[in-house]
Amino acid sequence: SIVDLTTNGLETEDKASVAVMSVGLNASWAKRWEKSSLAVTGLYANSTLTHKLFKQHVDWTKAPVLGDGMLMFRQQIGENGLLKSFGSFNSISMGMNYDNFEAGTMDNMKMDNLNFYTNTSYTDQLSEKWLIRTGVAYSRDSEKINYAGIPVTTVNTGASVKLTFTHLTTEKFKTRFGGDFNRGWYSQTITSDSTISMEMIDNLPSLFAETEWKISKKLALRTGIRAEYSSLLQEPALLPRISAAYKTGTYSQFSFAWGKYRQKPENEYLQFAPDLSPEKADHYILNFQYRKHRRTFRVEGYLKYYDELVKFASLYSLVAADYNNDGYGRAQGIDFFWRDSESLRGSDYWISYSFLNTSRDYQDYPESVIPSFASAHNLSVVYKRFFERLKILGGITYSFASGRPYNDPNSPVFMDGRTRAYNDISLNLTYLTTLFSKDCIIHLNITNLLGFDNVFGYSYAGTPDESGTYPSQAIVPTTGTMAVLMFMISL
Repeated sequence: SIVDLTTNGLETEDKASVAVMSVGLNASWAKRWEKSSLAVTGLYANSTLTHKLFKQHVDWTKAPVLGDGMLMFRQQIGENGLLKSFGSFNSISMGMNYDNFEAGTMDNMKMDNLNFYTNTSYTDQLSEKWLIRTGVAYSRDSEKINYAGIPVTTVNTGASVKLTFTHLTTEKFKTRFGGDFNRGWYSQTITSDSTISMEMIDNLPSLFAETEWKISKKLALRTGIRAEYSSLLQEPALLPRISAAYKTGTYSQFSFAWGKYRQKPENEYLQFAPDLSPEKADHYILNFQYRKHRRTFRVEGYLKYYDELVKFASLYSLVAADYNNDGYGRAQGIDFFWRDSESLRGSDYWISYSFLNTSRDYQDYPESVIPSFASAHNLSVVYKRFFERLKILGGITYSFASGRPYNDPNSPVFMDGRTRAYNDISLNLTYLTTLFSKDCIIHLNITNLLGFDNVFGYSYAGTPDESGTYPSQAIVPTTGTMAVLMFMISL
């Protein structure tokens, strides 16, 4: 769980709306009083109709059913204080027949997930130069998966408290410091011929300090350091970070950031090898941004080094010695972003492109290669236009990603396979109207409009067939083209 200390103000007005969708219902309500406000939203979604209308690549035994809710209460306290309480839950249930092509069977699989999160934060100005932010949070995620009659229950629970003080030393210099305490519980129970239960608890106290210094009208510097200790990993860490920004003109600036980071290994590794160390990373980021009127151009380059990544002889090995922190990796790339809401009347468009060059020697990799999740080239083009006379807002998005690597055990070279490129064209139309003097919206969203046959990778059998070849199966989206229609009315 993470304490959110963002201090959004009160709701601006009383409002309520109801939306009827082809996949379910959504409702929202907000009330504003003089010094407080309350907002509530709820969602119910059921994919049964969608699955009947659009071809599925999955043999569903139970279409996904989703429930979602949120509550936000805000209260002004005194002249500058703000108390905020937030709570949310999310539940999803589904079932399918999984194609176990290696065994030649269709294995029944069911999944039920329930997630709950809540936090309360308080922000105030203690004096002319002192600010305080504090908060507590709690979360619980429970997932039950039943595969071929073998139930697996996994529960992740977290609680945290955070306190931050800010001192406005001068107009050009301020200091921020504080601490937080996070406690996490993880448990997993597998029931087969016998019951296997695993449990872990991690206490993570930390202290941090940060300074912001406006050295001149053009140059600003931020430095920080974080100290933390994990009771589970029994390893302290000191993580320095620094960033700087330099204005090159009225509308442009350069910025640079460097920092050390660490991350706890995945619970699925720690439950078998609790003596693993944290995975570590060094980040270097250089950014240039130009913003004038309603146009934005941004380019960002980065270099990241990873060390002490988890490696293992085989996934889910029960032998602790099969796991170690000998993995490493790197990533370097550049991102471009351009947005223009000025040049074309009634239109807004943006283009983003990223190039990634990365490699990893981790998990069960025998050598350093491009990992299976990495796509070297990614492009997104979005165009939106408001047709004022028709009261229609239209938008179209094109997404492209170059092929990702995968390992073909039939090849002597590790990870030399490449999927075909990913393509998607999505369309959305929003019609603004009124009904009984109430504002209404009719919204249509279509994904993969042209029905591109996208493939995310391939899964292979663990043993070869009679011809000595490892059979494979493509990993594809659950559906090709899909559409969602929504009607919403403000009450």
